[in-house]
Amino acid sequence: MRDTTERPEGIAPETLKLVGTDKDYIYKNFKLLLEDKDKYQLMSKASNPYGDGLASKRIADVLEGKDTLLFEEKVLS
Repeated sequence: MRDTTERPEGIAPETLKLVGTDKDYIYKNFKLLLEDKDKYQLMSKASNPYGDGLASKRIADVLEGKDTLLFEEKVLS
């Protein structure tokens, strides 16, 4: 928990929320995600500016000589 972030691009699309260091405010926001299904769904489906989590798989595929055409098509289109 922190008051600042070096990755602010996640705040605008609500991929993350900066809650500071106050334990009551942290708890309030944590509880909100547990109890409000709509809020949870909104945040869990938010656009992720950090990628799709598949970079290491793609790197391993390239190193193993596997076909990467599908990935290349998505990047180029």
